[in-house]
Amino acid sequence: MRCIICNDTISGSYQTDPWGQTICDHHNAPLCYACGRFTMPSDLSLSDGRHICSSCLSTTVCLPEHIRWVDKKTRAILASNGFDSLPSNVPIKIVSPEEMSVLTGKPCVDLHNRGLNTISTSGIYPFKKTTSSIYIFNMLPKLQFAGVLAHELIHLWVDIKNLKLSLNLEEGLCNLGSWLVYTSANTPLSKILIQNLYDNPDPVYGDGFRSILSLYHKKKSIKDLAAFINNK
Repeated sequence: MRCIICNDTISGSYQTDPWGQTICDHHNAPLCYACGRFTMPSDLSLSDGRHICSSCLSTTVCLPEHIRWVDKKTRAILASNGFDSLPSNVPIKIVSPEEMSVLTGKPCVDLHNRGLNTISTSGIYPFKKTTSSIYIFNMLPKLQFAGVLAHELIHLWVDIKNLKLSLNLEEGLCNLGSWLVYTSANTPLSKILIQNLYDNPDPVYGDGFRSILSLYHKKKSIKDLAAFINNK
């Protein structure tokens, strides 16, 4: 077994990442913020504390055409799974973690909060008018960006459908949107991102997702699932 950083044969204690890569314990290499790989000394290190491996950096969403491509693909996946009626003109903006903390009103940077959907409404359902803007972290690879976008679009879908959900059920449903995107990709990265959803210990995002996923497998459709969880 060889260390991926120094290429020496590992004879003592070592560390392993989710991809099965190993390093000598003394290197203590940071993990890629997106995929969880060990990063190399030559990989990108950001001032906000994130590290991005070369593989993820190569597919980073950073240009308007990247956003349009991911938006189109993500909407198609959600629509094919029953998330209908999503408006097509939602602005999607890339922001730094520092800018996100200002938008959310948090006193410090939260690297777990990769997306935000600002929703404002007027009128009464079914004549309610909804406007929205979506903000997503910079330096995310396309697949992870799509998963975050799906999560935020489902928040908008919940509002448009006038569903009344508890916090954990709504966040769980939004994470189901991310799960649908990742499962459609069927790549090594998607498997890592799916496992992150399964393993999330958070009582709202993690437990909420696992409850929603279980119900989704039983109800078999988004329409029946939404009807079941509404007002619960």
